Amino acid sequence: MKKIIYIFIILLIFTSCASESVKDNHNNIMLSCNYYNEKLFLTNLSKASKYDVPGKVIAITVPHNECIMDMTASALETAKEYDYDSIVLLSINHKAKVGKMLLASADFNTTLGVVRGDVETKEYIKNSLIENVIEEYEIVEEDHSASVLMPYIKKYFPDTPVTTMLFTKRMTTNDIAKVSEVLYNLSQEKNILILGSMDFSHYQNYQDTAMYDEETLKLVNNFDTIELRQKDSKNLDAREALSIILEYAKLRGFNKVSTLEHRIVSNAPSSDDYGSYMVLSINEEE
Repeated sequence: MKKIIYIFIILLIFTSCASESVKDNHNNIMLSCNYYNEKLFLTNLSKASKYDVPGKVIAITVPHNECIMDMTASALETAKEYDYDSIVLLSINHKAKVGKMLLASADFNTTLGVVRGDVETKEYIKNSLIENVIEEYEIVEEDHSASVLMPYIKKYFPDTPVTTMLFTKRMTTNDIAKVSEVLYNLSQEKNILILGSMDFSHYQNYQDTAMYDEETLKLVNNFDTIELRQKDSKNLDAREALSIILEYAKLRGFNKVSTLEHRIVSNAPSSDDYGSYMVLSINEEE
């Protein structure tokens, strides 16, 4: 009887330790990549090539339309040589269901393994933006602007944790400035990559798409975030995210945006419906 009790106690101790270990190592929410398409993913990886950049990538924009995400793969291939502590992903909350800005540090389960959420960075941002930020996971999982990127992040940054922020058009000028300042302060403590997930002109004919892109690039190169945020999807979707990137760059002392690639692509054969995609980069010139 004593022997049975002794074995039971040992098993209880072992189970408690094991449970605590699981809690310590898996205390984050796990989300799925609902938009993963293996054929497109592998095709995009095979077409990726490194861009020529003048120095370390501070911030970079990538498409979230998976049909064109060889550009995303190329951008991450370019940035991967820098040893970032963390990635902060900025994009649009497409359905705009909740508030101004959503924040998440969930793990994402990808075909290549788990992309770790950066709980520490999430808490830093959350504590700095107490009034306007909502910690939310279901919407972040549902919105392709974030989840479609995760397999690519895992491919090129297998050990780098990620914090996701999604924004709506409810963001004010003061909100944009505050988020930019928080990211600037974070960059003084950590080596971070700001990754902007965005598509540019939507659902226009070729001539109009080119015209809207010219207008957008002029605003971007002038760092005119006030006017940029007055635009709509004819110019780009993630206007708030791009505005934050530009304001963040100014705080870091950068005044140049490099257009690494720009494509205008038909959305369907024999269609006069086009989409525009760009990789824009802020670089620390060597």
